[in-house]
Amino acid sequence: LAACHAPNARPAEESGYEVSAVRYATIPGFPARGLIAGEDSARRMDIAMMVWVLRNPARTVLVDAGFYRDKFVRQWKPTGFVKPSEAVAAAGVRPEDVTDVVLSHVHWDHMDGVDLFPRARVWLQRAEYEYYVGADGKPLHQGIDAEDAALLAGLRGAGRVELVDGDGKEILPGITVYT
Repeated sequence: LAACHAPNARPAEESGYEVSAVRYATIPGFPARGLIAGEDSARRMDIAMMVWVLRNPARTVLVDAGFYRDKFVRQWKPTGFVKPSEAVAAAGVRPEDVTDVVLSHVHWDHMDGVDLFPRARVWLQRAEYEYYVGADGKPLHQGIDAEDAALLAGLRGAGRVELVDGDGKEILPGITVYT
């Protein structure tokens, strides 16, 4: 799920969303080559770590859930770090009021914080889930942290994960996801 799009096909009260980017950390001096193929290996850049909040009267949706576990904080040494749940709370959204989390993909910096939002339904492409997470909750490939794979499998077992089949699917009123 790489992008969300809110088409104007429905009345605003049903599909209109207020959209906010909420920054919860910065990873300083990240090698640009890690994000941009062929980039100069000496170039470094600061990366804003953000989650997106989409709100209307019926729903509060996050696009990605960020990260918070100590191992990632120690490894990446973010500056200005606060848990994503605290960052969205400071922006006026209680973590328990988040109804849905749309995961763009299962890398640690996008999904590690999904358990910070205890009532949210989690949306993820079926192919992404099945590629990375085994039936036993263990990771099948690099790219997903073992704890995150187990977390996602546990959420699925609890009925909180919705797997999306394919491209251009409207998962919630006014929110269509694309691969």
